[in-house]
Amino acid sequence: MWSVRNKLLGAFVVILLFTGLIGWDGIAKLRQIQSSSAEVTNKWMLGIETINTISQFVEQYLTNNYQLKLTDNADERKRLVATRDTLIMNIEQSMSTYGKTLGDEEDRQLNYSSLQNNWSMFKKAYEKIAATTPGTEEEEQATLGAVQYFNNMRSLLKMMVMFDHNGAVLSTKEAEKLYHGSLRQFSIIGGLALLVNALFACLLIRNITNPLRASTQALNRMANGDLTVPAIKAKRRDEFGLMIKAVNTMLEQLRLSVKQMQASSLSVAESSRQLNGRAEANAGSAKSVTEAIEQVAGGSDHQVQFASECSTVIEEMATGVQRIAENTAEVAELSKESAGVALEGSGTIQRVSLKMDELCETLEQAEETIRKLEGHTEKIGAISTLIGDIAARTNLLSLNAAIEAAHAGQHGKGFAVVAEEVRMLAAQTDESSKDIIELIQAIQTGTGSVVRAVSAGMSGVRDSSESVKQAELIFDSIVGATELVTVRTQETAAAAQQLSASSEQVAASIDSMSHLAVQTAGRAQQVSAATEEQLAASEELQVSSGQLASIAGDLESLVNRFKL
Repeated sequence: MWSVRNKLLGAFVVILLFTGLIGWDGIAKLRQIQSSSAEVTNKWMLGIETINTISQFVEQYLTNNYQLKLTDNADERKRLVATRDTLIMNIEQSMSTYGKTLGDEEDRQLNYSSLQNNWSMFKKAYEKIAATTPGTEEEEQATLGAVQYFNNMRSLLKMMVMFDHNGAVLSTKEAEKLYHGSLRQFSIIGGLALLVNALFACLLIRNITNPLRASTQALNRMANGDLTVPAIKAKRRDEFGLMIKAVNTMLEQLRLSVKQMQASSLSVAESSRQLNGRAEANAGSAKSVTEAIEQVAGGSDHQVQFASECSTVIEEMATGVQRIAENTAEVAELSKESAGVALEGSGTIQRVSLKMDELCETLEQAEETIRKLEGHTEKIGAISTLIGDIAARTNLLSLNAAIEAAHAGQHGKGFAVVAEEVRMLAAQTDESSKDIIELIQAIQTGTGSVVRAVSAGMSGVRDSSESVKQAELIFDSIVGATELVTVRTQETAAAAQQLSASSEQVAASIDSMSHLAVQTAGRAQQVSAATEEQLAASEELQVSSGQLASIAGDLESLVNRFKL
């Protein structure tokens, strides 16, 4: 797995390789230039100097022979003979020295061989002149031969000087060509090195900033309640890949939690509306029962005087009792349903609370991952500082190399150029390391913003969790109130059954209608009291359902802050 640390080390190794390649190539080119300079100095210039020396010695040898021919002094002749022997030895040593500089050039070897032959013939001619009698034809012919050999030697020496001069010129041009080629090659390699280093820097910066920018944008949108953020695409396995994976997981978990909260809030709102409607219906039924009981009570007061209407009143009373029983049964059923819905709402609120806790844990994990990223960026900054130190040392080494090249004079110019290139590369490397340090500081600043955004998100989630827990407590109170309504409804049903039995007794015993009317009035008062209690319970249930609707609205408003 290529981590961020490995990528930075890889880029540093590439820079070192390019620097080493440039240095190695520069040393090779310096050796070639040094070889060309040595060839000019040790071959061509030495050859020209040796040929000039031979030419001087030959002229001195010719002069010495003329002096020997003209003098008759024995001591002078002895001195001239010793000088002639010394000149012959010097000429032959110079020829031997020149022979060592011949190399593989065939023309130089031919000229050298011709020079040796003419020199040998020239010596023999003067030996013959010395052995002949002066003024004879034989001496004259020997002298003409010596002059011819001397002229041949002078022509050969001039030709050899010209040849060596041309060779020196060619070697000098070759050295200049090699110098300019090396300079051009260094420029190309240096440009390529700069281009590759810039490319590596751009790729590395892009590789680091792109995932951070994408994660920061996604987290900012999530912190503002926008959960429509698409999942960040990243096929990488380094630290940034792990961070992006954690952000995507957190986004998905948060989106699921908010969806469940929305569904739960809608369910709670619907349940509260149904509960409110049934509470209103229960209150209406209680009012109807109260009115019926009042009618029964009124009929009981006038039952004695209106015996003829007793049967009708009893029938109406029986009908009312039947309606009371039916309404009471319906109220009991609705109370049970309300209790079940309230229990379901309480369970839903508990699940929402658990999801909010899980969301808090996810945000804490994201915050921990981002803090680890801060630690990695600090390590990257340390590596960049190390790169800057190496660049500074390289710059110092290039300065020392330039000083040594200046001490070397003319032969160190090429090495000075290479040292200057190395110094420029070291300076550029130092600038790149500074840019990387600035980038790491920007990354650390962005990471701090992400930590603050996650902390703000965690604060909002904790507030939501507290609201959900309060809703859970209210639901528990609703469940208790609903159970109380159920008990009251059962009591009302029992009273209705007793009233129905009393009505049947009144219908069966019309003779004792007056007594039964009194009893009926008493029972009507009891039923009236029970219905009043039921009405009060219904009103309490209606108030509780209103509170539940308000809580559901608050929960829905809280959830609607998020965009899905």
